[in-house]
Amino acid sequence: MIAELAQSEGKYIGFKLSGKIDSNTEQQWLGKLDRLIAEHNKIRILLLLDDDAGWGVEAGWQDIKWVFHNIRHIEKVAVVSDSRVWEWLIKVDAVLAKLVNIDESHFHHDQLYQAWQWLKAD
Repeated sequence: MIAELAQSEGKYIGFKLSGKIDSNTEQQWLGKLDRLIAEHNKIRILLLLDDDAGWGVEAGWQDIKWVFHNIRHIEKVAVVSDSRVWEWLIKVDAVLAKLVNIDESHFHHDQLYQAWQWLKAD
């Protein structure tokens, strides 16, 4: 399941993800991001991941293709998760993201407020 967070406003959007994300759900949230890009050109994304959040192969592939197609429109990504695996993945990915001018950072669930503050800071 993917649900938009109430704190979303303007070019700042947050989603809570739980369970396995299928391709239909993936299309819905990518459509929302496409509309946001059309409106603001540059966007910042916060992902709040439950412990059981994950992507199926097809949805994951859709996600990767969308990111590469829209990479120039993404300024920052905050990933909020208590998983050590996600924390490690984001540390590695943040180095690669920096090469294409995207700031990416990991936060724990008890740092959600700080994640929003970081996302909105210039």
